[in-house]
Amino acid sequence: MRILIVAATALEVQPLAQVLNQFSQIKVDLFIAGVGMTQFAYALGKKLATNSYDLLINVGIAGSLKKDIPLGSIFQVGHDELPELGAQDDEQFIRIDELGFGKSIFSAQVPASIAQLLQEIPSVNALTVNTVHGHEGTIEKLQKRFPTAVLESMEGAAFFLVASQENIPAIQIRGVSNYVEKRNRATWNIPLAIENANDCVIRLLANVKSQ
Repeated sequence: MRILIVAATALEVQPLAQVLNQFSQIKVDLFIAGVGMTQFAYALGKKLATNSYDLLINVGIAGSLKKDIPLGSIFQVGHDELPELGAQDDEQFIRIDELGFGKSIFSAQVPASIAQLLQEIPSVNALTVNTVHGHEGTIEKLQKRFPTAVLESMEGAAFFLVASQENIPAIQIRGVSNYVEKRNRATWNIPLAIENANDCVIRLLANVKSQ
């Protein structure tokens, strides 16, 4: 199996980068695609134009829309949505799907060969945004519009979109680094989120290797 691990920044996969040589029995490449859905989608698409993979894994951090989730928690993203893609109609928002111009919801595509390995990782819904939310009023509106959404990132749905277009199985693993609230870096725990997300993927790769 040939696997591409994709992250927005090198920091988010630093622990993985240090141990990739342990997985010589499977082909694992590491790729930094950049921050934000536009840059991320362009870079990943360009990478896949000249390279073939059996599985894509997006690893990174995310904010949690639910404050009862401990920082450092690890999730796989089952469905990821672009909440800003559409049109405003006064107080109403019309999704691009309803306008008939495209899709705003994308899903993980898990190959059968690793489905059992992922069973212990909770699957949640996520939102992918251009601007991470830090205003109480807009956060409240977001939570009302998407009551089942748990995570917020800047690349997840773009990752699934590219994988879908290229017909490559893809999973997304994220560690919770902060809560989606008024911006306060003192309450974040990025190192813990990165450590736990990377440990999760390292264990996954070890199990793939042993199959």
